[in-house]
Amino acid sequence: MPGAWYRKVLNDAFGPGGWGLQQVGRPVEQDGAYYMDAVLVCHGRVVAETVGEYLPEQKWRKPGKGTVWESLCTDAISKCCKTLGVAEELWFPAWCRKWQADYAEQYVNEHGKRAWRRKDQFVGAYAIKEGYGHESEFAHKPTVDDENRQHLAAIGRE
Repeated sequence: MPGAWYRKVLNDAFGPGGWGLQQVGRPVEQDGAYYMDAVLVCHGRVVAETVGEYLPEQKWRKPGKGTVWESLCTDAISKCCKTLGVAEELWFPAWCRKWQADYAEQYVNEHGKRAWRRKDQFVGAYAIKEGYGHESEFAHKPTVDDENRQHLAAIGRE
């Protein structure tokens, strides 16, 4: 799942500003890879801890500090979300096989490798990124119950 998806799930669950990733110590570079101890804090409580990892794809070129930092944070957030059970069904092979059979298809990507994509996903320059279909509780559509409450409140005001 993309890192932005995990951030969106945390914002939906705890509200914007209701969670944060806290670095523990300083990031460490070892054999070309980077590591950072971190904890996820939600509403002032530590709920998960992990080690964020970043392995640069190009060993011959040293990445910038911003790239390293963002990659370490994204990896740590996704691991902490795993601890919280976010998208836990992705770790069950039977669930994954059923989902692939129902909603996905295999194709050959631009590198000549087999990959998976959603059957309804447009592939091209304007492809919709996966994981953004999740609807936030902060922008939910009114339901019949909401309309009934508004109607009863209007009657009460009259």
